[in-house]
Amino acid sequence: MNANQLSGDIPTMIGNLSKLAALLMETNSLKGSIPPILGTLNILNTIDLAFNQLTGTIPPELGDLKELGSLLLQGNNLTGSVPHSICVRRDSLSTLIMDCLSTGLVPAEVECMCCTQCCNDDFCCSWNKQRQRYDTCGNF
Repeated sequence: MNANQLSGDIPTMIGNLSKLAALLMETNSLKGSIPPILGTLNILNTIDLAFNQLTGTIPPELGDLKELGSLLLQGNNLTGSVPHSICVRRDSLSTLIMDCLSTGLVPAEVECMCCTQCCNDDFCCSWNKQRQRYDTCGNF
């Protein structure tokens, strides 16, 4: 459902899709908060909600997803810290991208000590891998 001009809130009824393995809703006009019910989808391995208009904090229930390997939430209006319940999943969570890169006087929107990539409002990202940093803020 990427780039399908979807709008409105993410319906909580999505929690009824017990066999959902990937939630791919990048580049739409989704608003509201991320439903905590997503944390009950046991086989969900990918959540891509990047580049929407989501607000609020990241639900700690997402840390209950034992199969989660990719969580992409950059390009939204999320705030707060990435919950500890998500950061402790570092062995299985190979991709975690948030708006957590500050630029000069503008603080980061999300505080994330365990992200694999941190992006800013200009979609410049810094990639952390094996304690090395690679900046992807260049000529796009």
